[in-house]
Amino acid sequence: MNRHAMILTMVAPILLTTACSDDPQPPPASTDGPPEITAADSPPAFLPKDLDWMPEDIWLPEDFEPTQTMKMNPMAETYLLRGNTQAAAADLLATYNERMIASGYELYSVGKAKPGIIAFRGNGHGTVVIRVIDEGAMRVLAISVENATGN
Repeated sequence: MNRHAMILTMVAPILLTTACSDDPQPPPASTDGPPEITAADSPPAFLPKDLDWMPEDIWLPEDFEPTQTMKMNPMAETYLLRGNTQAAAADLLATYNERMIASGYELYSVGKAKPGIIAFRGNGHGTVVIRVIDEGAMRVLAISVENATGN
């Protein structure tokens, strides 16, 4: 018996059993539209639990789209939130300055002022650093919060 015949003899009973089975098979996937493509490097979908650490008194622009959240320092409970917005950089910095002070934070300086970066302290948190990076039509907004749990 040649090799192909031997393989067919072994596989035929499995194919016959599957074909005669009473178990309903799921219908084939629809091919009406294009297949859904997810790139391996696509950012994950953000869930509310991913931002549980974010203090409620820190404002986010209405069009803010998160792209990254991570725990930077487990000892100090420091977290980072990064995302995109179309708001103008100067407007973002002015709005953060007003809203953070109105929420009870105070401006905090950690040395020489740098363009696009403002820092605050207060409300049970260590340093809250707001960075605005201009990238063409979009702004990257990065917010790091030290002692994000407020303890």
